[in-house]
Order: sequence, then C-alpha cells, then structure tokens
Amino acid sequence: MKYRIVCAKPGKLEEQASYLYDNQTNEIWDAEGGLVDFRKDERYADFPTSKLSDRTVKDFSPDEPIIGRSRRLKTLKIQLGMACNYHCQYCMQNAYRDGGVRLANEQTVDAFFEILDEQGIELAPDGQVELWGGEPLVYWKTLKVLLPKIRSHWGDEVLVKMVTNGSLLTKEKVDFLMAHRVTVIVSHDGPGFDLRDDVDPLTVPEIKEAWLYLLEQSQAAGVSMGFCVVISPKNVDLFALKHFFATQFSPEAHFYFEGVVTNDGAANDACCLTPEEARTLDSAVFKALIQEEGQWESLEWRALGLMRHLINRVPADRIEGRCDTMKPEVMVVDLYGRVGTCQNRPTKQFQIGRITNLRAVTNPYFTRWTRRPVCGKCLVLSACKGSCPHLTDESLALCCPNEFVFHAAIFGAVWFRLTGTIMLSALPVTELS
Repeated sequence: MKYRIVCAKPGKLEEQASYLYDNQTNEIWDAEGGLVDFRKDERYADFPTSKLSDRTVKDFSPDEPIIGRSRRLKTLKIQLGMACNYHCQYCMQNAYRDGGVRLANEQTVDAFFEILDEQGIELAPDGQVELWGGEPLVYWKTLKVLLPKIRSHWGDEVLVKMVTNGSLLTKEKVDFLMAHRVTVIVSHDGPGFDLRDDVDPLTVPEIKEAWLYLLEQSQAAGVSMGFCVVISPKNVDLFALKHFFATQFSPEAHFYFEGVVTNDGAANDACCLTPEEARTLDSAVFKALIQEEGQWESLEWRALGLMRHLINRVPADRIEGRCDTMKPEVMVVDLYGRVGTCQNRPTKQFQIGRITNLRAVTNPYFTRWTRRPVCGKCLVLSACKGSCPHLTDESLALCCPNEFVFHAAIFGAVWFRLTGTIMLSALPVTELS
C-alpha cells in the first residue's frame, strides 16, 4: 500500500513537501519521484544493516501452524500458573484465572530438570530464563525450590528474570531473590495504577520499603531492577510518568514500556485512548525521541528498529512478527512438561506439545500479519509488526486503535529524524486517485 505523506519543516508549515511511501517495500520517493537513499546521508552511512533483508519468512496461521521447537534455546519461559492477587482491568490473563494455586513440589521440579537433560535441551551462552505467573510470588513455595535448581543447573551467569506486581515482596523474599541473582521487574503503571487495583503499593509503607530495599540490594549485587509500564489513558503523558517514579519511588528508578493497552483491555472503555489522549501520547513520544534522543530506552529500540527498516529498505514480508514466542529458540513450558503458546496463556488450555517430543510441537493459535488484510494496508506496519499473533481477528480489531496511536507516534518521530520534517498527513494513494 502506497501512502502520500505531506510534511513540513518546523516553523515553516506553509512550505509543505510531499513524499510517497510504500509500506510493503519500505521505499520512499521525494516530490520529484526520486528514490530516497538515506545511506547517502552521512548521519546514516554507517548505520547497521538489517539481518532481515535477505531472509525468507514462512507464513503461519491456524491452517499452516508453526511446527517444532529447538533444543538450543535463547529464552526458556517457565509458566508457574495463572493465579494472581490482582484483577487488572486490561490484563490479558483475566479470562484464564482458575481460582486455584497448584504448587509444584521438589519432586516435580527435579523431574522437570531430568527431562530437560534427557532431551538435550540447553541454553545458548547468552540465553535466559524467565519466570511467569499469574503473579509469580503467589507461587513462592515453588520458587524456593526452583531457583536454587536453576542456578545449580545453569550456573550463576545465566540471566534469570521475573515480572511481578511486587505487592507480595518482603525484605526476606528480596534477600532470597538476590542470593539467586534474579532480575526483578515490577509491573506498575505510575499515575495509571488505578486500572490495576484500588490501592497503589507505593502508598503502602511496608511494600514501598521492600521495593526500595530491592533497588538497593539489586544495585549492590549488580543485578537490574526496574518497572514495566503499560501505557493507558491514565499515563499518556510520559514526562509526568517519569516524574511519578522519580518522586514517588526513587530518582534512580528505571522503567520501560511493555506497550499500549491491548488485548482484553481494549474492549474496556476505560482503556481506550480518546483523541485528546492520543495527541498527548503522540506529543510525548515525539519529545522523548527527538529532544531527549537516547534517553528513553524502550522507545529508542523501537525507533531504531523502524529506522533499520526504512534506511535499509527492508521489505515488510521479511518481518516475521512482534512476539518472540513464535521463534523456535524461544519456548514456554510449565513444570509438568507441557509446552504452551505464550506466557500469558495457561499451558493446560493452550498446550501445543510436550518437551519430550519437541519435533511434534504444533502451534495452531498464531496468525502472522500477512494473513490479516488490515495489517498489510497499515501505514505503521513496520513499527507495529501486526500486534500480538495470538489475537483473533475480532480481538485485533479492538486492539488496533490503541496500537495505531502508539506506533504512529513512533513512526512520526522516526520520520522527523530521517527527513527533518513533521508529518502533516498520510493518506493511501487509492484514496487520492
């Protein structure tokens, strides 16, 4: 799909320029019809080339499912269960809460590692292990058994990460987690926390004290600690969000963005961005990426990824998708040997195989963006990458408005970096003809 993009330099809106952009080839033509070659710009002469340029990507959908998993893993995601002590309005796991907590005992954990060894499953030298819930700390008795065995099995240098809402943390639990060098990521949305629970943990003295202790001990151990933020209507002002963590927690607080509210939350009116909120987010993303370039890590890597596509003119059909769990070297498992689709879906309900037979693992739940007509026509395809591949067409339709706002903001900032102009409009050529 080709788009006519009208833009202008800052302060000179009356002097408009027109470009033609092809979202399938990532080619851009100027007003004279010349193909724009950003490699001739000295700023990007040494910009990294993309490894995607020459590869062929196989389509996947329920009719042509992803088959198999590698025995040499980049990431092993261990799903402990779906139980959680929160009921966040937008959580994609809400539909799968079973109300029960099944705790794996030492015998189960031992059997899990025996199977890994028997099957020759190993981590790459730069591999990592991720621990997921529900809320992982609900499964504390399991973690007490599991973490020492992870370290004895893979050593102290393997990265072990855990995402938690943090409300169940205590100093004693922090000491145990630091003894096993766990990178703890606290899920918190700053000023937008009331979409998650009635009581912000940062207003509870003993919880805040435990979090500050976690920060202190993480720094002492040389282990990362930070916050994971979901952008919602309540926190679209990213600079207010930054101020929140600096003043309500610590000036040393580090946070990154998981993304914008999507999935089940997108059907909730409280989670849908209004036009005014969309403008606020767009302005904040632009300011962060242009005026504070390099300072917003999770925005920066998204921007650099899109720049690689545009500078190297990487065709969209080389883009596999956004989620890493579609890759053979990434695997979601539970401690009972089941292979699942995603860390946010129960492995029992979405079992796609067992670790005892990785060749037979078959994932009929994912759909690549190429099988979704709306994605192929979208201006921000190379930024969004088709959203979550687990979504049904109906769920994707609910998610698209929020996804588009977020990724259009990144696209606009990247466009300014590359061309020095502000996008005023972008319309499909078919609508202009």
